[in-house]
Amino acid sequence: MPESQAQPWGSGAGFGAAFAEWRRQGRKGRFWSFLGPAFIGGIAYIDPGNFVTNIAAGSRYGDRLLWVVVYANLTAVAISMLAARLGIASGRNLAENCRVHLPRWISMFLWVAAEGAGVATDFAEVLGAVLGLRLVLGLSVGPALALIFGLCLVLADLSDRGHRALEYGMIAIVGIVGVLGIWQWHVARTPAFPWHLSALVVPGLPPGGLWMAVGLFGATVMPHAIFLQSATVLPRERRSPPAQRPALFRMAQADILVALGLASFINVAMLLTAAAIFVPRAVVLSSLTKAAHVIGQGLGPAAALGFGLALMASGLGASIAGTVAGNLILEGFTGMRMKRVLRRIATFIPTAALILRLPDPGRWLVASQVVLTIALPFAVIPLVWFNAAPRVVGEASLRRMPLALGVMLGAVIVAINGWSLCAPGTFAAL
Repeated sequence: MPESQAQPWGSGAGFGAAFAEWRRQGRKGRFWSFLGPAFIGGIAYIDPGNFVTNIAAGSRYGDRLLWVVVYANLTAVAISMLAARLGIASGRNLAENCRVHLPRWISMFLWVAAEGAGVATDFAEVLGAVLGLRLVLGLSVGPALALIFGLCLVLADLSDRGHRALEYGMIAIVGIVGVLGIWQWHVARTPAFPWHLSALVVPGLPPGGLWMAVGLFGATVMPHAIFLQSATVLPRERRSPPAQRPALFRMAQADILVALGLASFINVAMLLTAAAIFVPRAVVLSSLTKAAHVIGQGLGPAAALGFGLALMASGLGASIAGTVAGNLILEGFTGMRMKRVLRRIATFIPTAALILRLPDPGRWLVASQVVLTIALPFAVIPLVWFNAAPRVVGEASLRRMPLALGVMLGAVIVAINGWSLCAPGTFAAL
């Protein structure tokens, strides 16, 4: 296929083209109609797993691992753009492409891996919402689980009513978490922790910080967000003629930059808040409940309440996004269909049983990220493979340098995750 035919899709990351399309659609008053799909997957990048890893890293090393948060979120942006490209160019999400284009045994293996990651994701998100509700209202675990279950059912039913309602809901939740998180960072800043630009961009590991850096990366790039991003663009793709798909992809890029840019800023704010509050007090934390207690001591009850509200909103939003992702994965890999409310009920029961039976469920938040780390390559590798295959994405297939960068990205993720699993004590240090 002539190279000129592929040019409208962009030969690289396409940030400049994305912003140009953003301005063009903004002048037409149409930008807001494109904004939203990336926020559904973007809630995964500020979920309770991010809360606990950011707090653990900030309390132990201050701002010296801030660069890991930045680079992990840049990786998430690149992967999200590949997922959106696949959905728009092929007309199918990642799970559907696996079922259609891969041998059945490989597709089934990838489905099992994705479902396993979904269980770990659901555990972390429901537990985060429960902990947030306990911090806000002081409820015990049982009543908090019952209330979260009811809220999840309501939100799952609303998400079944249309993709736009779900997008608006996720935009609101990301906004709530963002406002509360940035407010806490602003209140927590002290002269001992000024804003250092070098901490954002210059890599450097403090003594013993290698394992924490791996944990931060593993908690940021999540498998179900990849499946979500490849699917949430499809309602717009199906309303667009083929000639408009390159422009639609550029708008999807702009949407991803807005959503994940905000998520990146929230993660940076969380880590800096932990650094400012806990390091001067020589407190090292990996428990969200204890973190809220220390925040309350250092910044006052309002800050502790804000932390609980942000954690609850994050857990609820991520739980609904996980339910939507679970439905997409089930339908895509097997062709079976299930209402989101039923899916939410089916996945909530075993999650609630685990939370009730574990003596200290909060300690298992980081452990749940290990499962996500194991499953991540099984989503990234087929994503890069399909984006390079003309029979799948046609003229949008990656060529030369973009393909080399995509392969390098996949190799780096596999290496980081393999390293984290093989190195003794990697996650114990978290």
